[in-house]
Amino acid sequence: MRIGRTSTLKSSSSEVGCGYSDLSFTPFKADAAAIALFDCGNDELNEFLRTDEVMEFEREHLGKTTLVYCRGELAGYYTIYADSLERTYVGSHGSLSKASTMHVKSIPAIMVGRLAVDRKWQGRGIGKAILERIAMYAIDDSHHLGIRLILVQARLDAIQFYEKSGFVAVPADLRGEAKRIKMKGTRTLFLDIDKIREALERE
Repeated sequence: MRIGRTSTLKSSSSEVGCGYSDLSFTPFKADAAAIALFDCGNDELNEFLRTDEVMEFEREHLGKTTLVYCRGELAGYYTIYADSLERTYVGSHGSLSKASTMHVKSIPAIMVGRLAVDRKWQGRGIGKAILERIAMYAIDDSHHLGIRLILVQARLDAIQFYEKSGFVAVPADLRGEAKRIKMKGTRTLFLDIDKIREALERE
């Protein structure tokens, strides 16, 4: 995953481009006009913005939602909150092999509860830009509290998107994960932020 201001967003010659510098990130507010037009192609993700659920999450500090605008137009949003992943889910995976042997029951993380990009803006790298922003949050916050992973419970049709950004799926044969796949049609994936930190230090 490429982190930082040098990130680039794709656009076709027939569409209005949206460079990284054109994006703005705003804490959730009831932007009724923009929200009414937002359509990412998933009814559940659309409705989250249009009901009281998002405000209840905000009031109870259960999740923080950020609206993503491109040149003043709502292009996407994401919701994150603190979570953790049981140590057994990472097993002896690469850079996490040492952490998985330590006396901890779970590994602290930031969970990407929701991430959506409007149909008009899909395929232009905005989703990747959102993940980069979340990664920088995780790295900054890790200086003050324990955070090692970024987690997502992705729909099966979105797994490839996350894997291209460096996420790794937990083993599908674990009891809890197998149940999740069968009942909810989602997979748990994680990204080790230490790998991102190391990449930044090499630059």
